[in-house]
Amino acid sequence: MKTINALSLVSLCTVALATFALTAHAALDEEEEDLESAFGGEELISLATGRSQPISRAPAVATVITAEQIKEMGATNLDQVLEAVAGVHVSLSSVRFSPIISIRGIHTDKNPQVLMLVNGVPITQVFFGDRGPRSTLPVASIQRVEVIRGPGSAIYGADAFAGVINVITKTARDIDGVESGIRYGSFDTKEGWINAGGQWGELDTALSVEYGKTDGDSGRRIASDTQTIFDNAFGTGVSLAPGSAETQIRRWDIRLNLAYGNWRLHAWNWRQSNAGNGPGLAQALDPSGKGDANNYLVDLTFHDPEMFQAWDVSARGSYMRIDTDSKNRLFPGGSVLPIGADGNLNATRPIGVALFTDGMRGNPGIEEDHYRFDSFAFFSGLNDH
Repeated sequence: MKTINALSLVSLCTVALATFALTAHAALDEEEEDLESAFGGEELISLATGRSQPISRAPAVATVITAEQIKEMGATNLDQVLEAVAGVHVSLSSVRFSPIISIRGIHTDKNPQVLMLVNGVPITQVFFGDRGPRSTLPVASIQRVEVIRGPGSAIYGADAFAGVINVITKTARDIDGVESGIRYGSFDTKEGWINAGGQWGELDTALSVEYGKTDGDSGRRIASDTQTIFDNAFGTGVSLAPGSAETQIRRWDIRLNLAYGNWRLHAWNWRQSNAGNGPGLAQALDPSGKGDANNYLVDLTFHDPEMFQAWDVSARGSYMRIDTDSKNRLFPGGSVLPIGADGNLNATRPIGVALFTDGMRGNPGIEEDHYRFDSFAFFSGLNDH
């Protein structure tokens, strides 16, 4: 029988602990690589504090999705990109099937709880507090998407109750000369895009143009609608349900990005036409209803990271114009509807009913002008801070 002395025992324990430490370290490295692959690694993010920093140091649950990752996942619009983020889900609103972005389960039908920025500028509309009808964005001009999940109100205000999404578009440095592509899909879906970037002397220039159209998914059918309820109540039979929801649309997305020294100009025009009303604005099918939207956003930024010693200074002014128009038949011809004391439709406190021989029509339009100015100054002269 061989005896192991104390010194040998200590040596064996030391070797065992060293082996365990190396194994654990390798496992941690592998785990960190998996996390970096899933959440963007050491990508920089500015959403959490207003200043760019590594995502691992962001004081929020943050995700960055790059243009390369968007290409690899095969996404064709922003909704599909956001579906790849843990804790984020995109569903459809009752208003023209507009996207509802749910973060950690927080959402309503109009979805004002999520703040969306384009190059750091909010695109929130006042009317519903959302991003407008059918407001998904194409992806060919997107350089990266930053998402923080959880309240961002400390920096961005009440519109960031559930989270913040920042869409950053490509600059001349992100585009290699001229890039273009086309896609064709079911329901006569056609899409095309072209990106061009380069330098004119000291001026960096990037231009992106994207176009898309679709006849919509005719298989998305509504079994019964609001008019069905009124038909049952008043003995009429004019509801167009069951029938297909109207999901056709035509879109243009045009972006110009100019940079000269410490100055950068973004100009964006997003417009859609012939947009179907989905289940109808009054939740009654409306095959003839159409909506148009025309959005303009221009922002000018000055940024000097070394204006003064240890000072990073920036200032930005922006203007956004929203102009929407629609032509709708809220209820079909021959409908009998309950009317309130003010002469409007009122199903809860009616004083009578009225026959609408040609249907109830409504052509709402929205016009908004948004002016913004913000400035920041960051001091980094404190050691070890």
